[in-house]
Amino acid sequence: MYAKFSLQNIPRHKSAGCLSLRFGSLMTALVVILYSMCSVQRCVVVLSQTIQFMDFNQWASLVALSTMIAVIAIHLTSFALSAVMMLGALKEQAKMIKPWVVFKSIQLIAEVLLVLWVTVTSFHHLYNNALQIYILQFVSILVEFYMLVIVASYYKELTERNDEAERLRFIDKAWYTEV
Repeated sequence: MYAKFSLQNIPRHKSAGCLSLRFGSLMTALVVILYSMCSVQRCVVVLSQTIQFMDFNQWASLVALSTMIAVIAIHLTSFALSAVMMLGALKEQAKMIKPWVVFKSIQLIAEVLLVLWVTVTSFHHLYNNALQIYILQFVSILVEFYMLVIVASYYKELTERNDEAERLRFIDKAWYTEV
């Protein structure tokens, strides 16, 4: 019925541009960590400036507050998982990279759906710079997808390398027990 999360559906690369997948994964982690830190800082500043003007008896104020808190929580989670992913890339441990790949996959799908929904629902309210904002958002999504592909490719490379090492250990152990 329900399919297990599989990395088979994500395209694979052999390198990150002209650099290794490991270096691409480390740079991705660094970029996401910096972006998450800046986003959390910006959200806290906006929240501290607007919370004094909110009327908590109105539904819109509660929705805005909960949305801001959810965005902060998502960026903190992204920060933590990126730090773990960076450590996993440095230590070459695939099990530390997979949570980041799963989280970013879900986050990217949600972001695409959100941008499409906002585009469709606010199409008749377009103003002068709206098209530029949507183009920048889709370029951002493409960059995030490329970073996801690089890290997922590195994860697959590590799991295949570990599977091959296990297979060779098993063959070696079987050979010594038969002789």
